Amino acid sequence: MKLFKYLANISSFLNSILGMIAVYYLLTMPGEHRVLVTKIVVLAEIFDALDGRFSRMSTEPNPIGKILDSLSDGITSGLVPFLVAYSLMSGVPSLIAYLSSGFLLFASFYRLIRFTKAPTKNVFQGVPVTLPAVLFISAYAMAWPTGWYIVILCIVSGLLMMSRLPYTSLKGKRDPVEQTAFLLGSLGLALYVLLPPPWFDIFPPIFFWYVIFYYTYGLIHTVYVKKWFFPKYWEDD
Repeated sequence: MKLFKYLANISSFLNSILGMIAVYYLLTMPGEHRVLVTKIVVLAEIFDALDGRFSRMSTEPNPIGKILDSLSDGITSGLVPFLVAYSLMSGVPSLIAYLSSGFLLFASFYRLIRFTKAPTKNVFQGVPVTLPAVLFISAYAMAWPTGWYIVILCIVSGLLMMSRLPYTSLKGKRDPVEQTAFLLGSLGLALYVLLPPPWFDIFPPIFFWYVIFYYTYGLIHTVYVKKWFFPKYWEDD
């Protein structure tokens, strides 16, 4: 069981290292190497998912790993989306660009702190930080949308992360629809990292609109579809 604890910590460490590499490119060469930066961030999110998986497989207490996980997510799902969002706000007054992207960063840290204090059980309370990260890095890969659209996405993403709205969690029981979506999403993330251009170009718009779909459909699915059609997978606590 100790092995899984160490694997979880290693995954968190790799997540943070990849996040810092992405930050380096975004600060020193903004707008360049879009495909490379996108693949780095998506790979970091995969390590983040592995970290959670290994942690749940371990029976050993791992308080350091819990903090390391949050710090790593603060880089890849907090700082990176902040830099990406700001870089896409062409034509937006500087003050509004700073405030809206700063709000996204604040909401990400707020969501991570809340998760650290009360880990997810059956549903997420608010959108998890990884989804806005995938949304904005996909927009970065496409170089679209830009400007005021990004301002709106920052505000919406921040509000949804800070909210208490119930969203499907991959840690609890999953109904058949969620299971299928999870498997397809996992395959898609792997291809997102592995495929070179021009095949790679298929995936940023798919994942961008997938996150938009999750934002809007996730709540309806959790509150209504799950109770009506898959009640045995629903738990109020």
